[in-house]
Amino acid sequence: MTLRPFAPSKSALPKRMGEITAAALSLSTLSLLIFLSYKGAFERQMWTYSTATGQCTWEEAVEPKTNGNNEIFGTLFAAYPGGGIRETFTQTEGFSGQTMGDDFFKINAHKKGMIKTQYPHLEGIWSYEDNMDQVVLIVSNPLWAIRSYHALLAELDYAHTWQIAYQIARKGLFLERPPVDDWIKWRDYRFNDEIMLWGYHIDFWMENGTQYWMDMDFERNGQWPFQFLNDTDRPWPQSLPCKYYLECYPATVASYERMQNPETGVDEIRKIANVLRDKPGMDIIPDDALGCIYDETKIQNPYKTDSDRSGPPQSMYNYTLPQLEAIQDKLLEYKAKYSSGGWVGNSMAEDLVSYFDEYLDVVNAEVDAATLNPPPTPAPDPHYLYDITQWYSSLGRGNRYTKNRVQAMTLWDYVKHYYEN
Repeated sequence: MTLRPFAPSKSALPKRMGEITAAALSLSTLSLLIFLSYKGAFERQMWTYSTATGQCTWEEAVEPKTNGNNEIFGTLFAAYPGGGIRETFTQTEGFSGQTMGDDFFKINAHKKGMIKTQYPHLEGIWSYEDNMDQVVLIVSNPLWAIRSYHALLAELDYAHTWQIAYQIARKGLFLERPPVDDWIKWRDYRFNDEIMLWGYHIDFWMENGTQYWMDMDFERNGQWPFQFLNDTDRPWPQSLPCKYYLECYPATVASYERMQNPETGVDEIRKIANVLRDKPGMDIIPDDALGCIYDETKIQNPYKTDSDRSGPPQSMYNYTLPQLEAIQDKLLEYKAKYSSGGWVGNSMAEDLVSYFDEYLDVVNAEVDAATLNPPPTPAPDPHYLYDITQWYSSLGRGNRYTKNRVQAMTLWDYVKHYYEN
């Protein structure tokens, strides 16, 4: 393990953090189910090692094990939900020979080796205490990531507990696209929050744990009676896990789109391989074999993706012109942020900016197409917001902080003043 100035045990952290974690654990689901969906029939076969000639074969990836008294180096892979963790998962297991764990899987087990998470998004949880040593940040175009996030939620029937989601996932995932009407309702209800959370996810890791939610907001979701912090609350605090457990600033950043593209994929996974290479307990294949293992992974990959789903064509899951413009504005905002001030000359910020440029090319084309051929505008409906709010609440994903629910939690004494009125 790398040395840190101070890394207390979980019991040494403020009591409220444990209570907030327990509350979030009882409600979040998606991260665990992404893990289960990777396993298919709950067996793994992966392509791992290279031969001395630079050719490669594929073997079963194995769970990480300690070697003598040496601890396995811990690497946390962080991505916005729907934001490319599947491609990262398959390629990293391919060149490392080790399985990648999950923040929800075996909640009380000692986490070691490679762990993936959507934290601090509400679909993630900090369950690895101080067992991680570095972070790899995965980013993706919000145009696709938000849509992919919803597709998986819908396939899980919007399950709001991991137990329910687990039973659904056992029947298989990445099989069918949701009804377009459901996408539209979810999109219109959640879009403003999700595009903001996409950006906050990047800021959280790049700024070493910038906390954008109120302390007692156990889902970090900004729903009533809580809200996201705003500019009047700055400077925003540092999240406790990044203060006590881990330096959250990433060792490297990688793009899902570049990993997926055969022309750029090898160079992109090389960035991940390089921060894992020579770390305790990690056996990374030689650099000259990465191209071979990348190609074999593409050929042999047994895992389903969005493109394998049946149902309406993906082109039907679109955005309104104002929503496309909001994505455009967010990318321009983040391009400006990470190319100015203290980020000038920072290699990872430069990588982010290059990703944002590529995303803008795609989004700009979408905006131009929607401007030239705008979709039909539905008649104004004064009840629309109320209707989609009721629909969302009926799924169990509405107000998760209702008074009767929170009263049953140990953190009630800390938040009851929010409910006085």
